[in-house]
Amino acid sequence: MNSFAVYHQCYKNEKATNFAIENFRKHNPDVPYYLISDGGLNFEHLAKKYNCIYVHDENNTGLNYLPKDRAQRMIERIKTFFNTVNTEYGLYMEDDVYCVNKIELKRPFNIWMLPQRNNKLSVYRTILQYNQKPNVDWFGGCGGTIWNRNIFVEQRYIDIINDFFQNNYNSCCGTIDELIPTLYLICGLECEGSEFLSDANATGDAFNERYKLIHAYKKMY
Repeated sequence: MNSFAVYHQCYKNEKATNFAIENFRKHNPDVPYYLISDGGLNFEHLAKKYNCIYVHDENNTGLNYLPKDRAQRMIERIKTFFNTVNTEYGLYMEDDVYCVNKIELKRPFNIWMLPQRNNKLSVYRTILQYNQKPNVDWFGGCGGTIWNRNIFVEQRYIDIINDFFQNNYNSCCGTIDELIPTLYLICGLECEGSEFLSDANATGDAFNERYKLIHAYKKMY
């Protein structure tokens, strides 16, 4: 069931972007890779070098504490990504994610994220308003997270998410790390800690061989 593609939103750090894609490609040469410039530099030459789908968007959204319009724009970008690659899952890459092994998905899930249980959801009470019983009260949807396409393409979930943006969105949850897990939870879907994603700063044995992706790898900055 290894049907996934990569969504990578880049900006201006060409060195780190190249490093992230290069190392992913060493271990996953045939996985579709969707590279989008977030109102930053033109990375078309890197896309050609590493066989990526390339989109240059003149609008900058950023990734942190997004106003509602920017958050919605980012979600629309992810919808376009899934409709373009037509895979069941999407691996969210960032410039500071170091891929050290082949990625294999062997069972179904909604979202695999970094197990950062001290990062408490700021909108937990809002999630409860959707008559859901969230299975987590924390978030870790950073680079290296893997998304199921369900909330981005199924109308029943799109309707819930549209209501959230219309009536309950708060920019305090507008980092991509918290926003995406929140969307799964308001849709009544479980979030899980990833078994192969670590963080260079937050995981004690971040470089243990059991991990395939290392987040917050800043040596290229």
